[in-house]
Amino acid sequence: MNVSMESNLESIMEELEIDSYVTRKKRVFVPRESVSPLKRATYRNIRQIHNILMFDDDPIFSKIAKRFADKKHLPLTSVETFEEFKRQWSHSTPDLVILDYDLEFDLLGPQIARLLGDTPVILISRKTRKESDDGHWSDNIRTFVHKKYGIPRLINEVHSVLGVRQEREFLKTSNLYSLDEYRARRRRAM
Repeated sequence: MNVSMESNLESIMEELEIDSYVTRKKRVFVPRESVSPLKRATYRNIRQIHNILMFDDDPIFSKIAKRFADKKHLPLTSVETFEEFKRQWSHSTPDLVILDYDLEFDLLGPQIARLLGDTPVILISRKTRKESDDGHWSDNIRTFVHKKYGIPRLINEVHSVLGVRQEREFLKTSNLYSLDEYRARRRRAM
């Protein structure tokens, strides 16, 4: 990485206030008796409102993605410049970020993803990319979607990434009871 990219990375970290990054915890309450633990995780995915931020410098792709996401009831905020991205990030930390691999400034999508902490990232590009192209991608990059596969594929990946994240958060919550307790309740109900 050259000196200008290093300085850009440091300034971006400062502007995004990465040091003070905190993950929001959201809760949706579902009656325990009526829904099994696995179904409860799925139910939670359906009921959960997500905050998705898309940073792509291609305005046509962004507008089409926004329309398609609206039809699927996904609140997608699309930005085309880095200033808009910083403003949206400071306004509210998203649950998922969709980043274009090749942006019009000095940094690449994987470099920005590295700065976003544990926020899940989906990379998109018109060119085929591999992790080995520019070294190791950060752990928060969940997948890569080629733009030629279309927006339905991207939306499917969004659902997949958000579903996995919500299941992990659900399993961490304090109102998850043990499997033995679940079985005992099922026996009593029969």
